[in-house]
Amino acid sequence: GSSGSSGIDSGLSPSVLMASNSGRRSAPPLNLTGLPGTEKLNEKEKELCQVVRLVPGAYLEYKSALLNECHKQGGLRLAQARALIKIDVNKTRKIYDFLIREGYITKA
Repeated sequence: GSSGSSGIDSGLSPSVLMASNSGRRSAPPLNLTGLPGTEKLNEKEKELCQVVRLVPGAYLEYKSALLNECHKQGGLRLAQARALIKIDVNKTRKIYDFLIREGYITKA
């Protein structure tokens, strides 16, 4: 079973995490300025990271993991993406949908 700590350091201080938990429905878009990896993203990818509130470095990691798996399997289902990326299911879905839409990966 998973203990809940994924071992990934998001780089956020506890106070930031608390603030994002205040019950507001939608968090403001993430500011990518100065974050490592931002320069590697195209405009659409930047938009995705801002909306999903995903740091570029993490997105690039997830993207390469999904692309590798897709090539190995000859296609990727959302369930497989969720098994690969141990983050919020809604975020995984958005990343997965984006990569499908942009033609990076194909559905199994």
